[in-house]
Amino acid sequence: MVPIDNLYMLTKIGEKPWWWMLLVLIPIVDIVILIVLSRSIAERFGKGPGFGVGHALLTPIFWMILGLGDAQYRGSNPAAPATC
Repeated sequence: MVPIDNLYMLTKIGEKPWWWMLLVLIPIVDIVILIVLSRSIAERFGKGPGFGVGHALLTPIFWMILGLGDAQYRGSNPAAPATC
């Protein structure tokens, strides 16, 4: 249940449809989907596309950068300044 919930939450944060979780089950397609999803998540935190690709390739390191750094979730409008 945890990996399924994890993928579901990633699609919600990346603002992608829930059925993208099913695309992760298809070989080769899963790599592309995870890169696109990682780029989308990076945009929601105000990071660039390079950060998204790095997130897809070195996920644990980039999760720590997002979690322990100064990045804040910006929602649907990633260009807006972070509040808090």
